[in-house]
Amino acid sequence: MFSSFSAVATREVKKEAAIMAFSVRCHYHDCPILFVCDAETRAYLESKEIPGLEYSMITEERLKKVREDYAEIQAVNNFHRIDCIALKMECLGEAVFKWGDTMFLDTDIILGRPIHDCLNERDEIILSPHYNYLDRAKNYRTYGVFNAGYIWTKARNAGEIWKELYLHRSDFYEQQGMIWFFEHFQVGQFDEHHNIGFWRMPQMTTQMQRTPTLDPSVVDWDNARSFHAHMMPECYVNADFGLKRVYNQHREIVYKRLPKEIQEYIYAVQADK
Repeated sequence: MFSSFSAVATREVKKEAAIMAFSVRCHYHDCPILFVCDAETRAYLESKEIPGLEYSMITEERLKKVREDYAEIQAVNNFHRIDCIALKMECLGEAVFKWGDTMFLDTDIILGRPIHDCLNERDEIILSPHYNYLDRAKNYRTYGVFNAGYIWTKARNAGEIWKELYLHRSDFYEQQGMIWFFEHFQVGQFDEHHNIGFWRMPQMTTQMQRTPTLDPSVVDWDNARSFHAHMMPECYVNADFGLKRVYNQHREIVYKRLPKEIQEYIYAVQADK
């Protein structure tokens, strides 16, 4: 069993943070969830009355220090925030220091079932391979073998190691360099039933519909444990047109396969102003 969950959330993703936390609470009732977040996000999460949330606040002073530390990181796109990514390492370290281990999740993760099936005493960190359906070698070289939004660890120095990899050995933000965790830790891997993102599915076109669409038939949905899917379109307004299209399709595919109580919660959150 996990000792804690942890995440980084800013006001842009506060609704998805609530959905993620609610999905965790559906399966883990007593495990604390640490949010490194800004004041607006904390206020919103507190209004949702999800039990067991703890907070580490993002202040302007904290962000300034992060931006100074990571000034040499070059932005690859207009979608990912270098400073918020850097806070992942601090979040991971805080949670492990406080509770002994943590399951770090991006805010667009939704748990459909319990996910601690792969824990064992041997592993110090457990990573989630992308399991890309197409162009696997090319995608691994460009974006990394492992996904940066789904990590468990009990290693106290995992956050510091990750920071060093982000700063010096990764070509795509914090993710592409995660392969070098193998130099430092005993690494386990989540299987393909975890962290199901759009990259698991090919895009198809038909004579009737020329716009590419994701093909969900290649995924074993009956055994799916967790999903990596944006439920709020406002969270990806800065993505390019093609990525927005894929996110929209993936959102609909995942939503239909979620437990009813999570579907209802998403519907309620969507109505929030």
